[in-house]
This record gives sequence, C-alpha cells and structure tokens, in this order.
Amino acid sequence: MNGKRPIAAIAILYVLFALPETPAAFDLLGLAHVPWEPVILLLLPGVLPPRVWGWVKPVLVALLTVAVVVKVANIGTLQGFDRPFAPLTDVPLIPVALGTLAMNSVVIAGAAAAGAAILTGAIAASAWWALTVLGAFSQTRRWTTFIGALIVATLAFSLVTVGDPPVPVANAATTLLMRTQTETLMDDLRDLQRFKVTLQQPEPPPKPQALASLRGIDVLVIFIESYGRSALDRAPYNQIVRPALADSTRALSSAGFQSRSAWLTSATFGGQSWLAHSTVLSGLPVTSDARYQALVHSKRSTLAADFKGAGWRTAAVMAEITGPWPEGRFFGFDATYIAPELGYAGPPFGYMTMSDQYVLHAFNQREFAKPDRPPLMAEIALISSHIPWAPLPKLVPWDEVKDGAIFATARTAQPASEVWSVPGGVERAYAQSVEYTLRTVTSFITTYGRDNTLVILMGDHQPMGFIAGEGAGRQVPVHLIARDERLLRALDGGTWAPGMTPAADGPVTPMEAVRGRILSAFTPD
Repeated sequence: MNGKRPIAAIAILYVLFALPETPAAFDLLGLAHVPWEPVILLLLPGVLPPRVWGWVKPVLVALLTVAVVVKVANIGTLQGFDRPFAPLTDVPLIPVALGTLAMNSVVIAGAAAAGAAILTGAIAASAWWALTVLGAFSQTRRWTTFIGALIVATLAFSLVTVGDPPVPVANAATTLLMRTQTETLMDDLRDLQRFKVTLQQPEPPPKPQALASLRGIDVLVIFIESYGRSALDRAPYNQIVRPALADSTRALSSAGFQSRSAWLTSATFGGQSWLAHSTVLSGLPVTSDARYQALVHSKRSTLAADFKGAGWRTAAVMAEITGPWPEGRFFGFDATYIAPELGYAGPPFGYMTMSDQYVLHAFNQREFAKPDRPPLMAEIALISSHIPWAPLPKLVPWDEVKDGAIFATARTAQPASEVWSVPGGVERAYAQSVEYTLRTVTSFITTYGRDNTLVILMGDHQPMGFIAGEGAGRQVPVHLIARDERLLRALDGGTWAPGMTPAADGPVTPMEAVRGRILSAFTPD
C-alpha cells in the first residue's frame, strides 16, 4: 500500500475529531488539540475480525458524521442563541430556519440546504475512505510500528497541558461532547414529560369577578422583536435606543399618557419568538419548541381565554406568519390576522413581511377603530426589528399609510448586503430598527390611544448572541402605558420606574408571571 494513503487517512480523522465545538475554541489554544479517538479507530480494524469490521465501519462513519454535524450546530447555537445545541428542540427548527432564509431569498435558502447536504455527504465520504484505507493498512506489516508510534506520541501529548485552567493537549473532546449531547437529550425528554404532567393538572376555575377591575378597558399586549436589555445597556445601541425612550416618555406625557418600566426574564434568547408569546399567554415557562408543541396540543387555558371568558373580544396580529396558524384557536383568539389577511400592498423588508406601522394601521382599521364594539384584548407582534435589520421602513403620517404601497419608497436605501459589509453597520442597523419600532408604537398610542387604553409593551427576547454580547442574559424591557394611573399602579405595585426607561436595578419578573399578575391585579377578592 502507498505509504501516503494511511497518513492522509489518519490526517482526515484527526481533522474531523479535532474540529472545535465552540466559537471560543477557535484560538491557538483551542486548536492545539490532539484527539485520542483516531488512535482507537486505527486499533479496531487490526483487532476485530474482518467480517465484524465490515459491520462496524458503517456504524462508525455514521457516528462520526453525526458528531461533526453536531459540532457545527453547537457553534451556531452558541453564537446565535447563547446556548449549546439541543437535539430534541433544535432539529425541528431546521425547516423554520430555511423558511426564514427563503423569505429573504429562495436562492440563498436553496444554497444553504444544498450546502448542508453536500457538507454532510463530504464528511461521511471522507470518513468512509479514511476507515477503508486504515482497514486495509491494518493487514500490513507496518501497521504495528505505525500504531505503536501513534500511541506513544498521543500519550506524550496527554502529559502536556495548555490553557487556564490547564487541560491536556491530547483528549477525547468529541466523545465527551457526544456524551453531553446524549445526556442533554435525555434531560430534555424528562423535562418534556414533567411539563406534560403540569399541563394535565387541573387549573383553578375562573373567579366570578375575573378581570372585573378592567371592565371597559382595551388591553394591548405588544411584543417588539429582538428588543432586549442589551439595546439599553450596550454601546453603540444605547446611544440610539435610550434617546428614543426618552423621546417616547415626553411624547406620551404630552398626550396625557403615563408610563412605567421594568424588566422581564424571557423564555428564550436570540430567536423563537413564539416561545416568549406562549409563555406570556399560558403563564408557564415555554422554554423550548418541544414544550410549545406540548402546550398547543393541551387543554391549558390562556390569557386570551381569560379575557374572552370575561367578555372581551380577543384578537392576534401576527404579520410574520405567512401560512396557516391553527394555534390561534388554542390560544383563545376570536380573530387572528396573519400576513395574507392584513391586505398589505407594499414590498417586504427582507424577512419582515411589512412595516410595523402598517401592522398597527391594519389592526386599527380591522379592530381598534370599530365603533360600538366590546372591549378588546389583542396580542400584536411587531417585526421590523428582526434580523437582518435592513432595509428599514420610515415612519410616515398615519393617513398616508393606506394599503402600504407608500413603503416602496418610505424606506432606507441600503439593502442588507451593504449594511452587513460595512464595519459597525449591523450594530447601527439593529439599534435603528428598535428605535423605529419604539417611535412607531409611541406615535400609534398618541394618535389612536384613548382614556380606556392599557398597553403592555415588551421585548420578546434578546437579539442574537453576536449582537447581544457575551453573557447578555435573557432580560427584556417591559413598559406599561395608560392615561389611567390606577391601571399602572395595580400592575406595578408602585415599584417600576416612571417613564419608558427601566432602572438598571429595577424589578425583574419572569415572563411566565405576566398572566398571573394581570389576573390578580384586576380581579377583586
């Protein structure tokens, strides 16, 4: 056998096993890593009978392919969502991610899917070739010398440490990762089972006077996409967002509205907004898509159902949803408005199907401005601050919004490709998107808000990790806005900061507590 082929084969295995599984490991210390696993794989064909090796080899190729794919996925989830890859909850999100890409470009989405398939195939093919070569090499006289030298070298590297705290240069990091992934999968399965048990437990029956203190009040629960604490705490975002909040405070006050602000701990980070929405509505921590699926297939009551049972009309406006949304019936909404039902005639904004101003305009036309209607409880998801944050819509006079065609020109000029190619462009665009949505909501309230309007405005989650920053946490701002101070005092207990800017050390409430807080605050004893 050509002596170069075994060397190439072992080099391929070393590269596959030495590939780091975290973004932080892509430094000199992280790359100074000698894996033990190739030594084990080199031993196996020499000690196993040929027939057994023939059965074992495809299993090893499959396991190695999965391990490398998990490493890549782990890097992606740590970078984007500040958490390790979790197979039970993240694998079902692959079609969602491709769908998001397709809303920006079908070509890019197709290229991403094809690239992932090609990469996976290349990993499997290279692993198969390497193990085939090593299987043949194990039958030669040079195999004993080669494997002996390899074991001695790897043992020597095991005695050398790097980093702080020190770790051996030679280790079995890939094996440890897969063991951790297996443990994560089992933990998530147990967690899901416990959550299902919670869903099956009977809820207390509604009180006869549920929400009686809110009678006649319109309640708008509005989520701002990717509006996290980093927008207020981290430069350069806070240099744009904090002045916007100060302006909102002044504008609301001039229109007779008062505001209070604090923090919530979101159920998610960097994405999966539906987890935050369902956490608020259900009063349960919906921290994974597996929990979400269990929730929407349960008989759990929700905040919308609470209001509906007390005499409110309930509506949901979900402009980011382009296909059927049967979950709306589960959550208890009388009416659900997804993108095709909102009548938007303008162009999209990348992933954003329409501008937030149009979303609020359409809600006003279809629900809020209707005469002689019952009190209204609505959940509204605003999406203009969703990645890629360019191009952005511009705020226009409300009487010019009409069918949204104006947003063909009422938008920033730079496409996402240009914004992302300029140093600092993405960071600036993210902050500007949050500023736009805050100013739009403020304008909507001062234009259409009434004496009987209560707005609960909150972020759904922090932006993705490369924007939020390392160790950013899951806190998001929450704002209460109303003309009637009694409504604010009932909800915040007098502890939240006045105005639209939360105090740095202000109260922090779990997002799942929002439903219970509303019910207890406005239900007489």
